[in-house]
Amino acid sequence: MLDNTKAEIRARDIAKAIVKDTGVTAAALDMVLGEYIGSGATRVVYSYGPDPRYVVKIQDDETSGFDNVIEWSIWSLVENYQAEAYRDITRWFAPCKCISDNGRMLIQRKTKPINSMADLPDKIPNFFTDIKPENFGLIGKNLVCHDYADVLYRLGYLGFNKRMRSAKKAFAEFYKS
Repeated sequence: MLDNTKAEIRARDIAKAIVKDTGVTAAALDMVLGEYIGSGATRVVYSYGPDPRYVVKIQDDETSGFDNVIEWSIWSLVENYQAEAYRDITRWFAPCKCISDNGRMLIQRKTKPINSMADLPDKIPNFFTDIKPENFGLIGKNLVCHDYADVLYRLGYLGFNKRMRSAKKAFAEFYKS
């Protein structure tokens, strides 16, 4: 068995091989990336191969923004929010599991699509701004936002307040009867 120092050196050697050899890079990505799910303005999304309960969000390129870093920062903030009155705020966000050192890859809890108005709660927090079905989904029966990089502006402006608005009105244009 290798001691930690030898193991760390071996891990660095493997990492260097991955960077130098595109075949190794492709093989590594094939092991991590599952099925293609979709894309947005700055990211592509795949299921996470080792655990299909998660997705991998890949930032398009270094010039397209920092949505992964922003979402990771927001998740870290809400996950550790200590004010008792706001502890339940995490229920509105799809949890993030980890982020790459350069922020280009984010692993986040996978959600199921919203199929109808019946999937919506009565109210949603007022700090969500980009209200459209593709930014939200369900974990179990709970509605969560899985694309919340745009929330940062509102959180800075409004903070975590408990103001709510009608979910049915917010999503009405997408689910007309």
